[in-house]
Amino acid sequence: MERSGLKLEPELCILDSDSSLYGDSHWLDKKFQDMPDLPDAFICANDFLALNIISTLKQRNIRIPEQVMVSGFDGMLQSGVVDPALTTAQIPSAEIARLSAEMLLARIENPSRPLQRIYVETTLIWRKSTSR
Repeated sequence: MERSGLKLEPELCILDSDSSLYGDSHWLDKKFQDMPDLPDAFICANDFLALNIISTLKQRNIRIPEQVMVSGFDGMLQSGVVDPALTTAQIPSAEIARLSAEMLLARIENPSRPLQRIYVETTLIWRKSTSR
């Protein structure tokens, strides 16, 4: 958001240190009620949360994407079968696992090796939960 020049509005965000609450539709509904308005879109940390947000919004008769757009992150299989299908960033899990194993083995072989940061490209899968 920062790189795009978008201002973060915390009162329109759902953040909590206990991630187990994110699967509770009553808890999510209370979070929606506490917001002054619903945001234009929810950009979720993972598809599990995004699917629960879609479900809770639908229970409140909020149309997706016409009233609120929802996107996820990770590309779980269920993201394509929910109604509306979830826009998500597909992560290359096998590639991440391979790179992680290589980094771990390299660290074991050479514990003083400098820390590394590796970026793995995701693939955006546009679906009906967002509009372009």
